Amino acid sequence: MIKSKVGIRLVTLMTVWLLFVLIIGAEPPSKPLRQPSDLYDPERTNKIPDVRFVLLPGPDLREMYCDPQILSDRISNSTCVIDFGFGGNFLEISVRGECNLAQVLNDSGHGKLMSWTGLRSPSLCIIKKRAILFSTGKADFLQTPIDPGDFIIDIPRQ
Repeated sequence: MIKSKVGIRLVTLMTVWLLFVLIIGAEPPSKPLRQPSDLYDPERTNKIPDVRFVLLPGPDLREMYCDPQILSDRISNSTCVIDFGFGGNFLEISVRGECNLAQVLNDSGHGKLMSWTGLRSPSLCIIKKRAILFSTGKADFLQTPIDPGDFIIDIPRQ
């Protein structure tokens, strides 16, 4: 119950922030956006497309959280990113063929993530090309396919 309230608060906060940026606008970025937690850098702003982007086919949601050239490089290199929320730390992990969340977490070499079960664990969020997914609290979330360029976010407890 508490985790779902935190998740709902986080989604609400991100939605309000997104609407604020879309309505008010923002300056071009002062430094590259490498992963979602870079958005918390006070020296950085991010220009996000018009709010109608959600109604149009084709937008890559990952570009809201990463500079297009960096994202393109990661896709070319077949890597995804595990972002550790507000700390600015991240890992780039190789994505081989048909890969799922369980394989990526295991390949991370990070103890807490290697043993992640989805139950009584920190929440995870996956930002894909056309979807943002939040951990369900069930083990089947580990079977979520991961593609090159995707972001896996370890959402810090608050």
